[in-house]
This record gives sequence, C-alpha cells and structure tokens, in this order.
Amino acid sequence: TPDGVQNLTLLCIFAVGCVGGVIFEPSIFLAKVNILNIFTNSANVIITAAAVTLVLNTGNLNLSVGGVAAMSGVLFALFPKTGYGFGPRLLLTLGIGAAFGVICGYSIAKFALPSFIITLAFSYICRGIGQIIAKGAIYFTEAKIVGFFGGTIFGGLPLPMLYALQFTFIFIFIQKKTAFGSKCCAIGANLTASNLSGISDNYVIT
Repeated sequence: TPDGVQNLTLLCIFAVGCVGGVIFEPSIFLAKVNILNIFTNSANVIITAAAVTLVLNTGNLNLSVGGVAAMSGVLFALFPKTGYGFGPRLLLTLGIGAAFGVICGYSIAKFALPSFIITLAFSYICRGIGQIIAKGAIYFTEAKIVGFFGGTIFGGLPLPMLYALQFTFIFIFIQKKTAFGSKCCAIGANLTASNLSGISDNYVIT
C-alpha cells in the first residue's frame, strides 16, 4: 500500500543513517552518552508525537502544539511575579494550554473547519500572546526546580527519557486498549459510519 511504501522508505532512511554512523564514527555513535543525549534532546518531540497520534487517527492535524508550548513557557516563567508557588503555577499553565486546545478542537468539530488551517492559526495566536506578555524579552524561572525535573539522572537514565517512554506507553495503551482510542480510529476511517453507530465526533475531536 502507499502507506506501507512510505513507512518502509522512512525506515530505510533511518537504517542508512544508523549504518553510516556506525561505519564512520563507531566509538561516538554507539557510545552510551550519545544515545542518552539523543533521547534527552528528542523527549519533547516523542511526548508530543505520542499525543498527536490520537489526533491523526481522527483524520485531523494539530499544528498548534509549538505555539501553545511557547506561550505556556512564557506564562510559567512569569507567574512567580504573581506570588504563586511551583505547583499552582504548573497546574494553571497546564490548564490554560488545555483550554486553548479545547477551543481549537471545538472549533474544528462543531463548525467542520479544516484542522490544518485552524491549528496553524492557533499556533500563531498563542505565539503572539506569548510575545505580547513577554514584550519580546527573555525570562527565566527557577533553575533548581526545572533542573530537578528536566535534568536529574535517575537510575543512570535522564528523566526526560523516562518521561518520553512513560507517555509513549500510556498513549499506546489508550489507542489500543480503550474505547476512546477505538473511537478515534473509527472517526478517522469513516466519519459518517461512526456517527451512525452512535459515536459523537464533536466530543472525541474536542
């Protein structure tokens, strides 16, 4: 199938890159520190991809994650000025990001708008909000707290790598073993048939 050919092509490109690394720089490419660095640097992409897979299963796209993440980072860094502690700031930031996601998903599901356009627009909107709030400046948060959750080594493994593996398994379980995951796949396969079978695409996509 076309999808199978595409997947095999990507796999071959990945394999060629790995073989090239082993041939030309075996001591560096196969080093433990290099492998851990790759996982650490790509942890945010892995976590995002694990979640966005459910969106892709519904036949939609989500290009807003980068903008929402940028805005959330600015908010988290600026919230200390309001006197909130780490926990409330984290929950508030996650809540605001989730609210934008719900608004975006509701707009797509309720008004049958193209997800590519809506999510791209929300990406720019969120980035703009972050720029306005920060006024173009660079803000920092507590290095100790962020370092503890983002850089501390646990059992010889970087925490971001463990986060990525945990989220990957969680979303695989949701996709394969839950009714919600099955509904996402059903909507993506045939929206009309899923609606006739009683699946609410408004609820699932939102």
